[in-house]
Amino acid sequence: MIFDSESEKYARDPLTTHEIRCYCEDLKVLGKKEINFLLRWRLKIRERETQLKEASAAPAEAPKALTQDEQDALVDVELEAKVREALDRARRREKQKLKKKRRERAKIQRRIDMKMILPDDKWDFEKEDVRDLRACCLQW
Repeated sequence: MIFDSESEKYARDPLTTHEIRCYCEDLKVLGKKEINFLLRWRLKIRERETQLKEASAAPAEAPKALTQDEQDALVDVELEAKVREALDRARRREKQKLKKKRRERAKIQRRIDMKMILPDDKWDFEKEDVRDLRACCLQW
């Protein structure tokens, strides 16, 4: 990749170091680490460009007064978004709990298959942590 007249602004950018220029000379010989470095550099450049565009576009827009109906509609939209977000969080939590239960069941089933646990075994330590030495010592 060569910095031509159209991309000269990227070559002059403070984020473009000598290392970046060297990497751009021959892209075919770069490893995964160098390519990731180039991608991060590109993302930083693009973020800065979007910020500059947004900053230049913001003063051009004049705020207009909203009617009562428009304000109510905005509040309704915001509330609906918050409710949807809360429901999504609750669904995700439930999914995580279910996933954890399934993992535990699969773990126990693997142990049963390897005959580490017998199916008719009773576990007396379900509520206590077996690895907690203090609890074991206090019971004696």
